[in-house]
Amino acid sequence: MARVQETILSGSIKLTTIENTSSVGNMWFDTPSQNIKVSIDTGQWSSGPYIVNYRYSHHSAGTKDAFSIFAGSPQPSSRCTEEYDGSSWAAGGALITGRCEIAGAGTQNASFSTGGVPTPSNTSEFYNGTSWSAGGALSSGRYRHAAAGTVNAGYIFAGYAPGTSLATSDEYNGTSWSAGVCLNTGRQQLGGAGTANSTLAVGGGIFNGDSNTICTEEYDGSAWSTGGALILKVNNNRAGGPSTISGITAGGTPSQNLTEEYTSGVIRSSFL
Repeated sequence: MARVQETILSGSIKLTTIENTSSVGNMWFDTPSQNIKVSIDTGQWSSGPYIVNYRYSHHSAGTKDAFSIFAGSPQPSSRCTEEYDGSSWAAGGALITGRCEIAGAGTQNASFSTGGVPTPSNTSEFYNGTSWSAGGALSSGRYRHAAAGTVNAGYIFAGYAPGTSLATSDEYNGTSWSAGVCLNTGRQQLGGAGTANSTLAVGGGIFNGDSNTICTEEYDGSAWSTGGALILKVNNNRAGGPSTISGITAGGTPSQNLTEEYTSGVIRSSFL
C-alpha cells in the first residue's frame, strides 16, 4: 500500500494530507498534533494486457486510453508502433528507420520521434495515426535524451553523444529543428515533461549513467532555471505532466519502485 504525506505551513497552521483508504475524503482536526488532516486516495497500479512485441529502450505518446509506444530493442521492435485503446493493443504504422533509445512526445495520432541509435541519429519522424513520415534533421545526433511538446511545437533536450552527456536542446516550429537553449547541467537517461515553452527536466545521469542526479530544471521558453530537488537520485526514469506547474516521475535506477510528484516546487513521494 502506498503512503503519501505532504505538509504545508501557513503561519502557525499546519495542513497534513495522509493516506487513509477507509475514509477517503474526510477532514478533521487532530488535537494531539494540532494538525488539520485530510484523507486522500493515492491510487494504485493494476495489470493490463500484454503488448504485441516485447521491447525496451522505446518511447511513448498519448494518454491512458489513447496511448502508443514505438521503436526500441530488440528486433523487430525497433520499427514497430503499437496502439492502446484502453482495453487492447494493436499494431500501428512502422517507423521508417528502426532505432532505440529515442525520445518523442505528442498524442497517439500526432506524435514525433527523434534521435536514437544506431549512430547516434539526428533524424526525426512524425506520426499521423496511420503512418510515419520523415521530418527535418536535428542540429546534432543524440540518444538517451528527453522530449516534450507537440508535432507543431516540439522540444528535445539533454541526452548522450559519444564521450559526453549533453546540455544542448533543439526546438521544432512545425517545419524545422533549430538549436535551443542549453540546460544548466548536462545529463542523459532523464525524465522530461510539459510543452515546448513550459518544460521539466528531471533526474538523469551526469556521465554515462554512472552518476545520478537529484537535479530538476524548468524551462520557460527562453531560459532554464533550477527547480526543486528530487528526494532520491535517479536515472533512466520517466516523467509526465502538462507543464512546469505539475509533474510526476516514476521508476528508474536504482530505486525502480519510486514515484515522486512535483507541484510548483513542492515534491511528494510515494513508495509502492
